[in-house]
Amino acid sequence: MVARSFRVGSDERATGIVEAFRLIHDVQAGLPSARDGLARLRERARKEGWDDLERVCMFGDAVSSWMSGDGQAAGSVAALIESATGAGDHVMLALGLALGSDQGFAGTDLFGTAAFDADLARAIVLLEEESGRPCERISAHTACAIALQNRWLFELSDEQYELALSIGRAESPGTVDFLLAPILFNRAEQHVSWATKLHELGDRQGVQERWQAWKQLLTATEEYPMPESWHLELAALGLILQAIAGEQSGAEAARLAALAEERADLETRAVGLLRLPLALELAEGELDSGSGKEAAARAIDAALAAISPGVHPFLYDLALFTAARLEARSGASAGLRYARRALEAEWTKREASLRAMRGQMASVRLTSERDLLSRHARLDDLTGIANRRSLEEFLSGLLAEGSESCAVVLFDVDAFKAVNDKHGHLAGDQLLVRIAEVLARSVRASDLAVRLGGDEFAIVLAEVDITSARQRAEALFAALTEEPLDDIAGGIELQVSVGVAVGSPHSITPVWSAADAALYEAKALGGQQVCLAPPVAPSS
Repeated sequence: MVARSFRVGSDERATGIVEAFRLIHDVQAGLPSARDGLARLRERARKEGWDDLERVCMFGDAVSSWMSGDGQAAGSVAALIESATGAGDHVMLALGLALGSDQGFAGTDLFGTAAFDADLARAIVLLEEESGRPCERISAHTACAIALQNRWLFELSDEQYELALSIGRAESPGTVDFLLAPILFNRAEQHVSWATKLHELGDRQGVQERWQAWKQLLTATEEYPMPESWHLELAALGLILQAIAGEQSGAEAARLAALAEERADLETRAVGLLRLPLALELAEGELDSGSGKEAAARAIDAALAAISPGVHPFLYDLALFTAARLEARSGASAGLRYARRALEAEWTKREASLRAMRGQMASVRLTSERDLLSRHARLDDLTGIANRRSLEEFLSGLLAEGSESCAVVLFDVDAFKAVNDKHGHLAGDQLLVRIAEVLARSVRASDLAVRLGGDEFAIVLAEVDITSARQRAEALFAALTEEPLDDIAGGIELQVSVGVAVGSPHSITPVWSAADAALYEAKALGGQQVCLAPPVAPSS
């Protein structure tokens, strides 16, 4: 599949995409009206033929399903992958693959997910050569980061979070900030999760590295607005990390918990997390001095009761590990030694999985480079859409598949020389690229957009009748003539003549000739219109 550019074609459409991501953010924040807003936006996208916006809404459907637990998320992700694959939309395909790989990974054993890992590696590599479309790319990198984090591949996850943040920071202040605050929160949470496993393994230096990284991240969280409950939860997470780094944090945790309990408007999850720093501090005191075992045990039990193993599995495990250490006292407990040995085995597998994921990514890059060389032989150098060689292969494929009908739609820019003379050849080239973008994003996966040369383009539509062909041609004509072009040159205009013919792929030469005749008829009538040739009878 050829990678295509997906520049948003109108201010209204661009606004719709940003609005869709805002609504998805609101869905994640638990706002009940956001899901209805997404449904209305998706209906608008279907009505206007804005496939790129509809794919964002498919992502929103998946998020909504996960939040509600209605069991429909897998279907939404599959629809997103299918749509993105057909359109050659690599950014949204990467997002779909990352979501699917994380969804498939959930509920399986930690290291038995080769197929899902392959999808995730492909998603990461697909994003490496993409540009523009900040909301989509930020969301795709974030989805990759979360999928990697759930595999304990913290190093790679951190790279994806950083890429997402760098895209957002390059945008104008205020445009995508709503996407960056959750990334900073997730990244900070990841460092705590990472540190808990290092603590359980006895890697004090590793814990200290996470503690220092956390301090830097906490400063970064002040860049973008967050709900007060998020700040409280970050404070709780920081105090947990501070405790396992060997610093006193129990008193501050108790103070924050008391303040939070007085506020009915704050979520209780952070209050539950604030029990853990006190438990950790009491347990360490008991291990050091041998006093206060009962108080430490009660504090750990309270933390275990307050922390959800589904929401915060790493922290729940940390509380269990602390309880096991407290019971062992001397560290000589067979149960504790067994648990640590099992964790060391899992960590060794994690490191092997990290190497394997890096290897898969390198393999995908190599394959992509080979595919790119092959595709370049079939792509137009200027516009990146199909060339005549690709057209010949496509028409041969229609015959091999037994297609019974097809339409040829020819496009020719009216007075293209005048565009070059008035605005310069660079602007003329940019106009040709824009035409290719519009045509490419407006065709189905079963069709082909091709540049024939100069200012001449064609669309070949598979399995259409004359009525459908005319409607599709008129829609393409409208998309071209309504495309905003001021970013290319002030006052530049695009006018095109279009010729359409329908017939059998077995009679493609007369069908093409008929479309060419219809194109010249449109030119003769003054241009800027669509002309339809009579149906072409099959050759005898």
